[in-house]
Amino acid sequence: MENIKEKLQGLEYSFAKKLIFLLLLKQIIIVFSDLYFVGTRYLFYDVVLILTVTPCYVFTLVSENYNFQKVGKFAVGYLMLLNIIFSILYYKDFPSVISYIFMFPIALTFYYSIRKSIYISTLFFLTIPFSLLYNYYFVDNVDKSDSLYYTFSNTYTVVCAFILFCVCFYYLIQIQKLKAVLVFLEENSVTIDPFPVLEKKEKIRLVQESFLEDIDFPIPFYEDLFSKIEDYMKSQKPWRNPEYNLKQLAKDVNSNTQYVSSAINSCSRNNFKSYLNDFRLNAFISLINNKNEEFSLEDVYLTIGFYNRSTFNRVFKSKFQMTPQEYLSSQSI
Repeated sequence: MENIKEKLQGLEYSFAKKLIFLLLLKQIIIVFSDLYFVGTRYLFYDVVLILTVTPCYVFTLVSENYNFQKVGKFAVGYLMLLNIIFSILYYKDFPSVISYIFMFPIALTFYYSIRKSIYISTLFFLTIPFSLLYNYYFVDNVDKSDSLYYTFSNTYTVVCAFILFCVCFYYLIQIQKLKAVLVFLEENSVTIDPFPVLEKKEKIRLVQESFLEDIDFPIPFYEDLFSKIEDYMKSQKPWRNPEYNLKQLAKDVNSNTQYVSSAINSCSRNNFKSYLNDFRLNAFISLINNKNEEFSLEDVYLTIGFYNRSTFNRVFKSKFQMTPQEYLSSQSI
């Protein structure tokens, strides 16, 4: 599980670095195109974005451990605010602004549920009518001499937005898959965030053992845990207590019942009760094979962890297809 957490963190950091690098590269090219076509007209806007993106990129390079969720929420919120301001003020670049608006719903899903992301995006889309109204009532027509610049700028920005959208979408799928695996291992459940978003989330609890039955080898995580369980069972012999249960075993090996149960099922192909009874029956066999130790069949079941003789006989016969007395007789021949 720690390996999955490391992979998830690696993916999140990789996504942040690549996205910010692409934004910075895009803005550097825009600066040169602006200077070529319109001089310093948009220099303030360009400088603001460069000064915003550059420190963020440096931060992702030098910082080895930061909270991806908190930093990401702040960054997306700040970029959305800038987008709203510039979509109204820089009306002539309206297609460029709108192209980024459609990237934000994907970015939001990294930090919020699908439902909340769509709610925020719907409110954010109100930028479009405000920008259109402002353009219609308060702005003169675009100078023809600038038409080539706006054609290039808008086309280039829309292409960049599409590339950024693809990067976001790719990493979103990869990160969400790892998060689902992590939740499955931690909570033994899968959360379904349905669409349409007016429905409530549904959390379905799954039995990990059924998942593990389809594979031919134990998961390494469960192998390690099972080895720890085996050592504890052999050294401390807690199975001699008839009231010993799964919860107590999980506590003894510093784990939880879901992990312990899954480890036993995947590595021994038994459930907890059968696994416990195997130790008890093996102890009985050892008593029989130890010729120097005397015991009474009437009360031996108490020493190996069974509540009563009838349960002991039933479990023994289920495993060996004969009663304990018949087994003793067969050994004495």
